[in-house]
Amino acid sequence: MQGWVDDLAAGEPGRAVEMMARGCRRAGQVTGVDPEAVWQWAFVELTSTGLLMLRLGRGREAERFLAVASKLAHKAD
Repeated sequence: MQGWVDDLAAGEPGRAVEMMARGCRRAGQVTGVDPEAVWQWAFVELTSTGLLMLRLGRGREAERFLAVASKLAHKAD
């Protein structure tokens, strides 16, 4: 997922959701884990990493992680 952060942050929200959904389905198939659980883990991971980056004073990196988390938070919209 972290390798995708730049692409997801730069893309349109719908494209980010589509890419992440595909990745979560694939991860679910490979691991036997519910893709929704993978999605939720990815969202928490992006958010917590963004907040940690802010705390460490790495604002530009934090922006990318939090931008992606924001796009994913609206997947049902």
